[in-house]
Amino acid sequence: MPFPRIPTAFAVVTVTAAGFGPGAITARADDETLRRQIDDMNRRMQEMETRHQREIDELKRSLGVTGRAPAVAPSALQEQIDRLVDDLDAVKTRIPASPSTQPQFRLIDVSLNALVTGGFSSADESTIQALQAGGHDPKKRGFTVQNVELTFSGAVDPYFTANANIVTLLSPEGETEVELEEACATTSSLPSGFQVKAGQFLTQFGRHNPTHPHAWDFVDVPVVSGRMLGGDGMRGPGVQVSWLGTDVPLELTAAIQNANGETMAPFLSGEPPVGAAPTRDVRTFNDMARSARAALSIDASDEIPVLLGVSGVWGPSGASDSRDARVLGADFTAKWRPLDAEAGFPFVSFRTEWLGRQFAYDTPGGGDTLNDSGWTSQATWGFQRDWTLGARYDSFSGRFDATPGLDDRTRWSAALTYYTSEFAKLRLQVNSDDSAALDDRVTSVWLQIEFNLGKHGAHKF
Repeated sequence: MPFPRIPTAFAVVTVTAAGFGPGAITARADDETLRRQIDDMNRRMQEMETRHQREIDELKRSLGVTGRAPAVAPSALQEQIDRLVDDLDAVKTRIPASPSTQPQFRLIDVSLNALVTGGFSSADESTIQALQAGGHDPKKRGFTVQNVELTFSGAVDPYFTANANIVTLLSPEGETEVELEEACATTSSLPSGFQVKAGQFLTQFGRHNPTHPHAWDFVDVPVVSGRMLGGDGMRGPGVQVSWLGTDVPLELTAAIQNANGETMAPFLSGEPPVGAAPTRDVRTFNDMARSARAALSIDASDEIPVLLGVSGVWGPSGASDSRDARVLGADFTAKWRPLDAEAGFPFVSFRTEWLGRQFAYDTPGGGDTLNDSGWTSQATWGFQRDWTLGARYDSFSGRFDATPGLDDRTRWSAALTYYTSEFAKLRLQVNSDDSAALDDRVTSVWLQIEFNLGKHGAHKF
């Protein structure tokens, strides 16, 4: 059944959960007001310092520096001078540095993350590559360098922060590939909970798409995400505007990005799921990708935060001269963690996400529309400190069972993870795939190691 048409106005209003975690949503600080307060405090502190210094100079002259006889005993004057000097030192320690007087250079955080995997499968390598839809998934027997990510982040000035993520990996053929995953600037001082991001960034769609490979709970991407949003996730250059509620745990985000390129699989990637790729130029905003997401955080209890989200992305079809494509999504996340947890353990987290696609394509007889959908559910149990056990189920309802990627598909996955520290982990995962395009079920076993150098940011809820 085709999806209902969504008004264009809704296409530019989005809510995202990527910027906050349940129970931890707070308003962004009004930096402009803070700067004014600091400047005013500086002025008053400096006036006090000048007054104290003038009093000290007058007392010194009274002690005989100017040749005049002191009006009071020298010892009493000296005690008064000592007291004023102490007060002056205390004033100096309380004067904060004004952002406007800070040096113009900024130190940046640099980190490197690497994911290396080895494994075997009951299928040959061509079949493995068809089943492992993610661009950073292990796709061959033996060893795979899934992802080596170099990250730069820091404050540009009082108004912007910035980050850049440069990724390299080895293809199944052993060739080195380099990607610009993200490179964007984000405002840090807009009022009323608003924030603007500009540059190359991951689209805020659903729960999995905005995450980097080192933050995944499993070795590979969910089946539905790889098929609908592309092997490298949906991302591109553009502008994003978000609003974070202060009284309501809600964030709204609207984004517009280029719809072309290999990282825009739902649209003009050049390799449509069906049909042939035409040449389409950008004439209006309708020829670009417009995304929207809404997420609401609630607390089921003091120990169980819950996150509910809906997402949508609209843009030009990559297999039609004039028709469109869209993907809709809904997600649910819950996590239990006792109040007396040690270093975050024990815990149980659950997440499920559904995606549905409507992709119009031209045919010699006119046109047709591909409608398919899929979902993924996963649970992770942190049963003791540094140890987690995860289970995931993927299901995809396709339309063409003889075509890999458009066939009915299910997958069971189990993963055991040991964190040697916050900078490294080992993960053992087993997949069992059943595809309508294959004759036999495929079993694969992967062993992954991850290590970090430099600053390692906390993972999102």
